Amino acid sequence: MPSEIIPENKLDWECRVGFLLVPGFSILSLSSAVEPLREANRLSGKPLYEWCLYSSDGLPVRSSSGISIPVDADIEEGSIPKILFVVAGFTPLDVPEKAYGWLRSLKAYGTVLGGISTGAFLLADAGLLNGYRATTHWEDAPAAVEQYPAVDWTGALFEQDRDRMTCSGCSATLDMMLNLILEDYGSTLCSQVSNQFQHERVRSSSDEQQRLEQQRLHVKCERVLAGIKIMEQNLEEALPLDDIATRIFMSRRQLERRFKTHTGQSPAEFYRNLRLSKARTLLIRTGIPIIEVAIACGFTSLSHFTKSYRLKFGVTPREERFQAV
Repeated sequence: MPSEIIPENKLDWECRVGFLLVPGFSILSLSSAVEPLREANRLSGKPLYEWCLYSSDGLPVRSSSGISIPVDADIEEGSIPKILFVVAGFTPLDVPEKAYGWLRSLKAYGTVLGGISTGAFLLADAGLLNGYRATTHWEDAPAAVEQYPAVDWTGALFEQDRDRMTCSGCSATLDMMLNLILEDYGSTLCSQVSNQFQHERVRSSSDEQQRLEQQRLHVKCERVLAGIKIMEQNLEEALPLDDIATRIFMSRRQLERRFKTHTGQSPAEFYRNLRLSKARTLLIRTGIPIIEVAIACGFTSLSHFTKSYRLKFGVTPREERFQAV
């Protein structure tokens, strides 16, 4: 990287935030990241933050909604930011190898590296999340865990671990940026910015994503909830239902009856559907071989996996992957 792009002074460096746009990125996530910075500047009457949009070639980048966004700089020409977020969408697309090299160079300069939504995948691809806590959108979490075992994936809305920041995307991006403002300039400005966006509560990194909670909203039985949690933690090696019943201090018959009452499904059906949902995510969002997907979701027989998958989704695993491509 050319030496002349090293920040000229500390003030410029401290306030500079960069966003590398990846084809298919979410406009909602991008605006939720940039707008709080703009509002912090407006409310304070000072240039607290400046930001720059990058692309790998300096050309506009097409978003997930089909809208192309112009950028400020090519990654090889732009200034070095203090924080750089990779902004991706629901499916991370291939990026040029030079982008990975650029990210590694920023690490060497001391830039804090972040990923929004599947932007974390690109950081993980570059080996920049190994040994770090990180998060991504709940729909991509199974794929992240399978593809990048060296990363400590969590279910948090966002994570800040040392010099890495990752976020599940969408509205959680706003919470992450509000927490950044809180850390940089205090609670008063953070609250003022939050109020401008009619954001009633600034969520923290200890808040978890809502997917699993939403799945359980209609379940009032604590023991059934405990059983569901055990199932979610044991998708690769499915536990016998008798073992699950024993762990939550119920008989097998009670387990069957309570699940049917509170979920409308038998425990075996509920467990199988959890495993098949994980399989669908892996088929659509990764290139993991189908047999390995089956094993990762607790199916020891490919024929059994294929039959179960077709019954659930109306297509075979192979057809699902072909449609995704």
